[in-house]
Amino acid sequence: MFIRPLKLTQHIDDVQGPENATTLILLHFLGTDLHLWDLQMPRLTERYRVIRLDMLIN
Repeated sequence: MFIRPLKLTQHIDDVQGPENATTLILLHFLGTDLHLWDLQMPRLTERYRVIRLDMLIN
């Protein structure tokens, strides 16, 4: 799924964790991508429903 607010394309590609858990949205820094959070994902998804956005500036 792609959303495009203010000429910033956000690719919502990664949703992990229990469906009934509190949702945590992770953003990345410019020059990186959603894989910045790969090492933290196993621990975060134990407790949270994690959404990682992949942002591209157009």
